[in-house]
Amino acid sequence: MKYDYRLFDDFSRGGQEPYDSCLVIRNPQAFIDRMRECGEAKLPGWDFNESPVTYRDPHHPVRGPGPVDVFFTKHFRYAWQREFRLAWLPPNAGDRLESVEFELGPLGDYCELLSL
Repeated sequence: MKYDYRLFDDFSRGGQEPYDSCLVIRNPQAFIDRMRECGEAKLPGWDFNESPVTYRDPHHPVRGPGPVDVFFTKHFRYAWQREFRLAWLPPNAGDRLESVEFELGPLGDYCELLSL
């Protein structure tokens, strides 16, 4: 939900190649709508969800606004990230999940690639 240069470092840990770019989304609703459309085409019957992440104290996870939603909850030490997530849930919870790639097409009307 906001740009912070520390995100590049946080998401480049764990032996991964360092990241040097990100997608700046100037019209989040247009981007979400495009992602939803692609998801409906690739994942028919799946539930689409969108929400800001709720940051919680892991020692007291039930405190905070509303019930705990594991798909949109994160340790409170990451609260500075102000993350927003999109998630697709399969119709059957026991389904084996495979990697899915979306082809969104041109995004230049409402997105910009920022490279360091």
